[in-house]
Amino acid sequence: MRIPELLAPVGSMDHLKVAINAGASSIYLSGKEYGARRFAENFTLNEIAEAVNTAHLHNVKVYVTVNTLIKEDELPDVMNYLSHLYSIGVDAVLVQDLGLVELINKHLPKLKVHGSTQMTAENQLKLDYLESKGIKRIVLPREMRKDEIKNLKTNMELEIFVHGALCYSYSGQCLMSSFKGGRSGNRGSCAQPCRQKYRLSCLNSEDYYLSPKDLSLYNHLKEYRAKINVNQHEMGQLVGVSRQTISQIERGDYSPSVTLALKIAKVFEVPVEAIFTYEEEPEEEK
Repeated sequence: MRIPELLAPVGSMDHLKVAINAGASSIYLSGKEYGARRFAENFTLNEIAEAVNTAHLHNVKVYVTVNTLIKEDELPDVMNYLSHLYSIGVDAVLVQDLGLVELINKHLPKLKVHGSTQMTAENQLKLDYLESKGIKRIVLPREMRKDEIKNLKTNMELEIFVHGALCYSYSGQCLMSSFKGGRSGNRGSCAQPCRQKYRLSCLNSEDYYLSPKDLSLYNHLKEYRAKINVNQHEMGQLVGVSRQTISQIERGDYSPSVTLALKIAKVFEVPVEAIFTYEEEPEEEK
């Protein structure tokens, strides 16, 4: 049986080193532009080159996300950026925009393309189409069931999420962020309106009704914080995130990345599973 490739997202060189030391087979990262996580620290081109050299020394692959929708006036700049990534030697780029796939095939045919989960390739016809466009791997929608995935037939590699933040909208195709927060999730600036509290007038109650609960990940972070007597702000400083992120993790409204979970566990000098546990939701009866 083929051993699955274990990917981890990294937002900085420190995250990269943690992921490599933890045994990641490959990592994916974003540059300063055109990635779906614009508010992360992210990497300059020089830092991407350093990341590729470091990762390749450990036989770890590097994929770069260029997974936002691209506007017409951005095309010359993004193609120049992709040329630099190809010269650096990245192992593949992760793309959402089909127009960009066409341009890569025309001008950079040797650059490997992976299809983003935001391509919503949830059926066989879409997979066939994307394969015909030369895409080497597709990240399947997080909404797909195991039996649906088993029935797919393709020569492309299939990638699935096993941990991390979920989106209330199908495969991250969220318009609510633009409507309510004035920031487009498809342009890397999601305002995360599904993480906010809402009031139901019919029940006269307020709660996190839209929170998808992020793959049912439960945690004991608050209890471990109490053991070393640090508040949420101090905890955030220890692992390089905001107080709000720590608060969302503790409430169960946000699941940390693999690298962030490892950094949190390192603070307390315990295994990750001592703080974070996964409980699978029971499947609905058919």
